[in-house]
Amino acid sequence: MMLWTMAIFTTVIFFIVLWHSRVSVEFDLAGGGQPSMEMTVTLRMWRIFSHTKSFSGSGSALDEEGIRYTEKDINSRHKEKTKKKKTTYTRLASRFHHMYSEYQHVKRLGAILGSFLQNVRVSSFKWETVIGTGDASSTAKMAGVLWSVKGMFINLLHTFLSVKKEPIIEVHPLFSHAFTKTHVSGMFSFKIGHAIVVMLRLMRARRQSRIKPNRSSNAMTGGIET
Repeated sequence: MMLWTMAIFTTVIFFIVLWHSRVSVEFDLAGGGQPSMEMTVTLRMWRIFSHTKSFSGSGSALDEEGIRYTEKDINSRHKEKTKKKKTTYTRLASRFHHMYSEYQHVKRLGAILGSFLQNVRVSSFKWETVIGTGDASSTAKMAGVLWSVKGMFINLLHTFLSVKKEPIIEVHPLFSHAFTKTHVSGMFSFKIGHAIVVMLRLMRARRQSRIKPNRSSNAMTGGIET
């Protein structure tokens, strides 16, 4: 009996810790000149456990066949394990199509995802762009358009996410010659508990969306198979 009590108590404590643990995602994207990408995902259960997985690649890693990237795992003991991987565009498109087909008929999908996004915490965000068209007049116009686009994007961040630190946006017009480069970096995090709730709601909504068409088709045929 004592053993069962300890097991139940340990399980409850584990789920409480897991529920309030956070997943942090840090990203760094650069386009123009030499494109590059770096993303780090960290699962941290307070100070008990942490696991980090990072992905990195550069413009030279893009070719007609697919994308080559480096995957690095770092555990709680700071031991690293690095792998060179590659994925094809066909595989990425197939995964996207599968997800789209699974959830395209789910009702209230936007409301479910919106409730999750409201709990996503943005700790930092910076978007810097250098732009030059070679002509001073058109460069000034493009810089104005970029300021407007970035301003609308920041408004969207404030609307759908929990922004803890004011994002930084910069546009540097280059009037002397044609050149374009953009750099986006930031970090956001969310609680595992919120992600679990959203997954359960999505699974329930998807199951209901599959049941209802069957019911309506049976009602039309009177339950008679054709």
